[in-house]
Amino acid sequence: MTKDLFNTPELLPQKVKDILAKYEEMGTSYDTCNNLIKELEQIGYTCEYGLDGIPYELQKIEHMTNATPKATFYLNELANELAELYIIHTYEYTTQPIYEPVGQYESKYTPFIQEEFDRVLLRIENKLNKIKLD
Repeated sequence: MTKDLFNTPELLPQKVKDILAKYEEMGTSYDTCNNLIKELEQIGYTCEYGLDGIPYELQKIEHMTNATPKATFYLNELANELAELYIIHTYEYTTQPIYEPVGQYESKYTPFIQEEFDRVLLRIENKLNKIKLD
């Protein structure tokens, strides 16, 4: 198990401390966390964040990939789309019911949820195609 560097700020380089200080006052939204991660990744660090929008697991990236910046951008966008699918699936996205009964032991997504899934999956497919073209 790796050590969460948020617990030992004294070991962090000044550049990381400056980025963390910048985002500390911005609140706990997903957009803020995504922007924080983008800045950290530029200097070789990354972190995770929870559904509460609070970052954790600050780590130094051991093996930087040599992916193009464009491909990295699309991969980050892809991760955001996957997060949206998760939100839709976990019912936080809408007040509509997620499933409708089909039979005794079966159910399917409601038309509204299926439409949302299809919309996001199409965006994911488009982004994957862009990555292939890069």
